[in-house]
Amino acid sequence: SEVAAAIIHNYFVHDDFVASGIHPKADVGANCLIPDDVSIGPFVSLGKRVRIGKGVTLYPGTVIGDDVVIGDDSIVHANVTIEEHCEIGKRVILHNGVVIGSDGFGFATDELGNHIKRPQVGNVRIDDDVEIGANSCVDRATFGTTWIKRGVKIDNLVQVGHNVCVGEGSILVSQVGIAGSTTLGHHVVMGAKSGVGGHLKVGNMVQVAAKAGVHNDQKDGVTLGGFPAIDIKKWGRSCGVFNRLPDMARELKALRKKVERLSQIIEKISDEKNNTKE
Repeated sequence: SEVAAAIIHNYFVHDDFVASGIHPKADVGANCLIPDDVSIGPFVSLGKRVRIGKGVTLYPGTVIGDDVVIGDDSIVHANVTIEEHCEIGKRVILHNGVVIGSDGFGFATDELGNHIKRPQVGNVRIDDDVEIGANSCVDRATFGTTWIKRGVKIDNLVQVGHNVCVGEGSILVSQVGIAGSTTLGHHVVMGAKSGVGGHLKVGNMVQVAAKAGVHNDQKDGVTLGGFPAIDIKKWGRSCGVFNRLPDMARELKALRKKVERLSQIIEKISDEKNNTKE
């Protein structure tokens, strides 16, 4: 099976962790807690009071903000940024260019159309066994926490907005976008380029087809497609109709002409009957 093949393949490519310590060209802030068995590469920058677990690897160019926590055996690839106060669990993998804890997109617009920034003072929590693909972004909460729960797998170029909660075991494929304050249940699967609007609740084990746009709350277990997203079977039937729309439009135009001619004939016959009676 596919699962068995993946497990076997992992055994073949597995390399035991080798602690190389802290590279002399790394910059470590004050009062950091770093065990001996870590691998911190050149040009890594650690802020103040950073706590790093055992077996952690930080590749070159990584930037870690103040008061960040990184759990045991996590791997942070080159040029990742983890902003202040964020929490990273155990066995987390962050691929190149990931940004964790950038400001959420929050503005208040006054009567003149000026956009006034709302301070983003929350954080991001990433639980154990999460993997996030290259150049994806998880925004910090306005207040509270943006939460990526255990076992979530996120592909490249995914945007997770502020105060979002992604449930356990969910999968977000390339270019998915989730607007702020939306909650996904456990084992949700979102196809490439699909999106969810803000302040929504998407139930457990929901599946969203590629390029679909979810605009309202969704119950557990539904499968959606289209924009706006509807039941996938209805969407499939709709797609079949879309392909025939040009032909249907021509047929409708021809039928309208026939109806107009029939209406004229009926009207003429009616007038002749009225004249005969007179």
